[in-house]
Amino acid sequence: MFQSEFEDRGVGKVLDEITRKLGAQAVGVGLGGMKTPPAWEMKRAMLSKRCTTHWDELPVAVA
Repeated sequence: MFQSEFEDRGVGKVLDEITRKLGAQAVGVGLGGMKTPPAWEMKRAMLSKRCTTHWDELPVAVA
């Protein structure tokens, strides 16, 4: 029940074998095949408030 669905497939063994044969740069995680990170960044000024996760940012209603 608590076993990962990937444990029986041998994904770790396959990734280790690819890395051993082709080098550490052959398979990457998180960049979607890009060798370097993108040159652009998200505009931080456009972020919404974190009121659902931070108590100190909850809106205050005054009557």
